[in-house]
Amino acid sequence: PPGVFWLRFGQERSALDVLRELAVMIDVDISALREQQAAIVDAIARWLDTRRCLLILDDVWTLEQARPFTRLHAGRLLTTRVREVAMRVGGRTQVLDTLEPRQALRLLAACMQTDADLTTDADASELVRLSGGLPVVLEQWGAVCAALAARGHRRADRALLLQARRAARGHGDAAERDGDAVGRRRRRCGDDCAQAGGAEFGEADGGRRPHSSGEVSSCICK
Repeated sequence: PPGVFWLRFGQERSALDVLRELAVMIDVDISALREQQAAIVDAIARWLDTRRCLLILDDVWTLEQARPFTRLHAGRLLTTRVREVAMRVGGRTQVLDTLEPRQALRLLAACMQTDADLTTDADASELVRLSGGLPVVLEQWGAVCAALAARGHRRADRALLLQARRAARGHGDAAERDGDAVGRRRRRCGDDCAQAGGAEFGEADGGRRPHSSGEVSSCICK
């Protein structure tokens, strides 16, 4: 929606990387500022000062990633899996409970728009494991699977998304997030992975409804 800016962090992106992305989103010219992070923050702040906006800081791992954004006069919703980050950024916090496997599979099936029983589907079970049982992640991935199936991938939809998730940074276990391993998987990732990832970030995001408070909110995934 207009005025809502979704900014993804993950372990590999710096605050400067995300600030540059935000500047492009709001059409603020920072070409002359190069590596001057403080100056870039000031330029973005001037633009935000005259508007009502919500910044969604998604999957923040360190305080250093989040700190520059606390200088911006905008509503902020921060998601993190690191309790210390949420506590030190400030604002209200909300711990998100996870789903049991059977509940998670039912939610995944509903979001995939299928009546199939996924309890014996190995790919679906692996997606549930990688999601950590988080409803918002399963909603996204279910929407991606539905989009892939609509494009004719049929039962390969979950396998394609699973391949993409293993190749991308984001929601996975510690082994999946190992930097070198992720890099190797990403390099091996083919067109199908890119297509699955594009569907995820292009089509599924609209289904998520962020908090619209004007103060910082932090949610911690168990």
